[in-house]
Amino acid sequence: MYKATFEVRGMTDLMFGKATSSPRRDDETYEAHERRVWPEKVPVTADGQCYVNPFAVTNSLVEAAKWLKRKVPGERGAMFGKRFQCGVSPGDKVLLFRADGKPATLDDIEPLMLFVPSDGKHGGPKRVERIFPTLHEWSAKGSLLVFDGKISQEQLHDHLVCVGQYVGWGAMRVANGGINGRFQVVDIIAAELAEA
Repeated sequence: MYKATFEVRGMTDLMFGKATSSPRRDDETYEAHERRVWPEKVPVTADGQCYVNPFAVTNSLVEAAKWLKRKVPGERGAMFGKRFQCGVSPGDKVLLFRADGKPATLDDIEPLMLFVPSDGKHGGPKRVERIFPTLHEWSAKGSLLVFDGKISQEQLHDHLVCVGQYVGWGAMRVANGGINGRFQVVDIIAAELAEA
């Protein structure tokens, strides 16, 4: 078992699309509601720093495993997807930073209004205006706990690189037909942990 601490640098915009829970007021149009609640779409720590949900990171590693289609050594035709799903646990929040290295806050997010399908499906017939909070220049730091001995540090590195190139994070990411959420891996540091 080991802990991997990583740093990535964004190559394309990072868009947020977390569901909001604030109901629309009686006298409020959908557009006015969207303008009022868009900050709720961005995950923010108690001290105001934006972050990527850690489960988005582990889920993206599972998607990368499907993309790479690497076989697990010594297990006939088994692939790494289940290994990443069950054998990797997200650490704390994946904190976001601006290009200058300072913590990214809501002040750094642009509320980008787009005309998109109302059901969220590509090519949907009915379109509505939606705000997608966007961070243009960013980096992120986070950690993962790797319990599965078959996931070597090299495999983890290669799969995280694949996430950055072919999967991405956030709304309108590459894996969903978008162009956002791409990044390059700056560093991964692994430290072995004592078995409990």
